[in-house]
Amino acid sequence: MQLGDSVRDAAESQDVAGVPAERLTYAGLTLTGASYHATDDEGRLQIPVGPLAREIAIYSVAITPLGHADHRD
Repeated sequence: MQLGDSVRDAAESQDVAGVPAERLTYAGLTLTGASYHATDDEGRLQIPVGPLAREIAIYSVAITPLGHADHRD
């Protein structure tokens, strides 16, 4: 999540905060390690948005296909 007083400020912010896993809610998914797997076509991951310290928040979600090597840097 990146915060700013405008969309531009948030997008340019280098102060990126992750959303803790315990804040995520999910339905129709199973959690295995750090991976979520859909148990049916209705599986969903929900990211609750809490109070913001700034006017704008940008949430970015990275999706990696199964079997893809983990390249977090």
